[in-house]
Amino acid sequence: MGASTLGKAASLDALLKECTRAFDDNGELQANLLPRILLLMHRWYITSSELAGKLLMIYPIWQKAGRKTQLMHIKTWL
Repeated sequence: MGASTLGKAASLDALLKECTRAFDDNGELQANLLPRILLLMHRWYITSSELAGKLLMIYPIWQKAGRKTQLMHIKTWL
């Protein structure tokens, strides 16, 4: 997995933030598997609807921060 600032445990918000940072401007993940793992395993602790809702809630924040491209890549993966 690529470099990450996460420790042994992280909140869902921290995981989503790391997932958006995993994508470069071209939508490539490089060697970071976190987005794939989160999207495959999220149903263990949150429904897909709740996950989508969380992403929609952070969308305006990241759009203002110039991170819209990374969020669009996660949306495509969903």
